[in-house]
Amino acid sequence: MDMMRLTGFRLPPPIVSTGARLTLWLLSDYAVSGQGFRAIYEALPSYTCGNPGQLQNGLQQGSTFNIGDKIRYSCSQGFVLEGHAVLSCLATSSGTAAWDFPLPYCRGEDGE
Repeated sequence: MDMMRLTGFRLPPPIVSTGARLTLWLLSDYAVSGQGFRAIYEALPSYTCGNPGQLQNGLQQGSTFNIGDKIRYSCSQGFVLEGHAVLSCLATSSGTAAWDFPLPYCRGEDGE
């Protein structure tokens, strides 16, 4: 997760997310009394699922993330894949795209 600190009176550069979720956590230090803030956002249709992520102790096969694409995961020797080995980028009913399963992970054969 990328974090940034936004302070002062100048507008920050646009924040663009290519993932399925963008979370903003707002915390005020009360330095400016009563002025508050304003956030403007625009949700655009997406025809790509974005990179689902790399596995620690594993390998990702596939480098395109559009509707219809598949990504295959495998684990390094000594690790076992937990979750689905193949993720498919699917169109959603809301006109966007999303992976059909969450990112798997590699568990050590000794249980860790």
